[in-house]
Amino acid sequence: MRFLKKNNILNKWGGRVWTMLTFLSIGLVCCLQNAQAQKLKDDEIEEIQNIIELLAEDNETIANNDTYFELLSDLYDNKIDLNKASADKLAVLGNAGLLTERQINSLIQYREEVGKIINKYELQAIPKWDLNTIRKVLPFVKIKGDIGDFNVPLGKLLFGGKHELFIRYGKVLEEQRGYIPRLNAEGEEETPYLGSQHKLYLRYRHKYGQKISYGLTAEKDAGEEFFKGSQSQGFDYYSAHLFVKDVGPFKSVAIGDYHLRLGQGLTAWTDVGVGKSPYIEGIKRQGAVINPYTSVNEYRFFRGLAATAELSKKIDLTGFVSYKNVDNLIERDTLEEIGLIVVSTTVATESGNIIEDGLHRTQAEIDKKHANTQINAGGDLTYRGKKLVAGISSIYTQFENGVNLDVFGTDPYNLFRFKGEQHLNISAHYRYLVGNINFFGETALSNDMNGQIGWATLNGALLSLHPTVDASILFRHFEPEFQSLFGDPFMESSTPNNETGIFTGLQIKPSKVWTIQAYSDLYKHPWLRFRIDGPSWGHEKLIQVTYKPSRSLVIYGRFDTKTEGRNLTSDAEDALDANADYVYAHKRTRYRLDLRYKLNKAVTLKSRVQLSSFEDGVLDKQRGYMVYQELSYQPLSSPVSFNTRYAFFDIESWDARIYAYEKDVLYFFSIPPFNNRGRRFYFNLRYNLSKNITLWGRYARTTYDNLDEVGNGNEASLGNTRTDVKAQVRIRF
Repeated sequence: MRFLKKNNILNKWGGRVWTMLTFLSIGLVCCLQNAQAQKLKDDEIEEIQNIIELLAEDNETIANNDTYFELLSDLYDNKIDLNKASADKLAVLGNAGLLTERQINSLIQYREEVGKIINKYELQAIPKWDLNTIRKVLPFVKIKGDIGDFNVPLGKLLFGGKHELFIRYGKVLEEQRGYIPRLNAEGEEETPYLGSQHKLYLRYRHKYGQKISYGLTAEKDAGEEFFKGSQSQGFDYYSAHLFVKDVGPFKSVAIGDYHLRLGQGLTAWTDVGVGKSPYIEGIKRQGAVINPYTSVNEYRFFRGLAATAELSKKIDLTGFVSYKNVDNLIERDTLEEIGLIVVSTTVATESGNIIEDGLHRTQAEIDKKHANTQINAGGDLTYRGKKLVAGISSIYTQFENGVNLDVFGTDPYNLFRFKGEQHLNISAHYRYLVGNINFFGETALSNDMNGQIGWATLNGALLSLHPTVDASILFRHFEPEFQSLFGDPFMESSTPNNETGIFTGLQIKPSKVWTIQAYSDLYKHPWLRFRIDGPSWGHEKLIQVTYKPSRSLVIYGRFDTKTEGRNLTSDAEDALDANADYVYAHKRTRYRLDLRYKLNKAVTLKSRVQLSSFEDGVLDKQRGYMVYQELSYQPLSSPVSFNTRYAFFDIESWDARIYAYEKDVLYFFSIPPFNNRGRRFYFNLRYNLSKNITLWGRYARTTYDNLDEVGNGNEASLGNTRTDVKAQVRIRF
């Protein structure tokens, strides 16, 4: 009650919103007995959006990674034959989050014992394949035929597939500080951002089945120049790739930009990696070693040549080499007199020793662009048996100029951070299937060539305890001295070092309509971290209960809490009369209730209520809430479809922030954080102009009741609103 009285916006809107949701929930529950399952849509885009929303609600990485959407799009266009696909090809379904490795193994074992699958209804006979799994995977698989089963003429392979051209435009309508002229030292007017507020994106890609893919991606961020000044070549960022499969002895060949996925991600994993979520089997990394890169992250990819060769039926060898320019701010000072060049980052984060944001809007940001050169080379040798998959991986990195030579000795938490010009990672990884238990893991070493050697290990198991009970467990130990420049294993931190933890997960399906998912993660950090001036610890727990009586209705509730050691804030320090570097337990708690109902083939409603709280044990507890109502209209026979949402939020602090997944234009999704007090509205429109031309438009506006300025620094805009518009066209030919 204290919280309700304290917040005017909640007093004003809370009652009517809760009343609306209550009556809506009662009405929908009353319709349970009459709810009819709807046929899966035949429309490609809507199928993919439904799958992405299901997974991205629980994983921010997926939602913010446009290559994940493209992976599902490729699978939709080139369905995998369940009767012919090898374990490697089926692993693509696993990497997309559609199947677990146990389900893949069950399929292979079923084919060996029973024979070929006759039709899709037989999938229910495969152990571990429940109806939800089958419905999720059906749009991306088939029972017979494969475009890759026969030789294709070179001309048809190169030009006879599917061509797609995307053009996207975006802009913040409010004027931001970075674009407002101000006087410089000479008394002349200039703006901090040298370019316009317009954000531009262009991508062309050609695919012929799964045999070949080539294309070009280009992007201009808001504030960057375009065909002038420092960007006389047009876009600030360009990426191109050529990817071919099954060429002679090579399973795959990548030229240009590509993803690299080694082992469980300790040495390198630049593609999507699922973290903690109710889907407890997502803790395991899987997928082909190399994959084409088509995203716009300007750092986490490799540029050069990579290939996987089949040395025998059970042994694969992958080799790769990469050469690319990376952003660094090179500072030359008194150390230059003794021949040293000092290279440092401009942001004090734990994300790595290279500036990864790819933004070149101001002169200072332009000065850092491509100031360093990075060379990567390495390989992977893997044995693939029926039960055992094991291999060794390595990656060597060399910089033209040493990195982080100036940050050591100033901040103790940086003591073990990589510094220098050369770095080496070597690892051994494995997967082993024993009955209903799937073991997996990786152990790696790192060497910075300056005497610092560290090691890390990650080992886990997926267990089928009963036809209705699944469990997972994972232990990881990353020494503070261990460094991995491209690693992304399962972890709590943003980098795989200075962490020891154990994760346990459980999934129970007591009936066809009920699912219970839960996990617990205990971890500690033996060395200091950014803004944590001592050893720290943490414990995260989650439980989710889902009720799905039909494909038309889904209701689920979720509770999660996280307690971890952090420095006290200055306000808490004053209240406690203690030092700010005192590590104290901080606790975040969240509650969530979701209801999704499909009224008919065209209309879907979704409601959410989410509460959050944060406490540091010193100051008063900080609370927050968000409620929204969403409507999607997607008729099969009309060229027009749309979805819209209206949300209210009132959140007392950044620590109590709430995230909410949002739909967007094709190949673009996000989970923005909500803080402060206000309302958010967005409207997405899609129009099929013709069979080969589709248009998208988006309008999103956030209004704050307690702010006079939105954003910080040059991104700040005067007033209490932030409005984003976006337009996109796709042309197929």
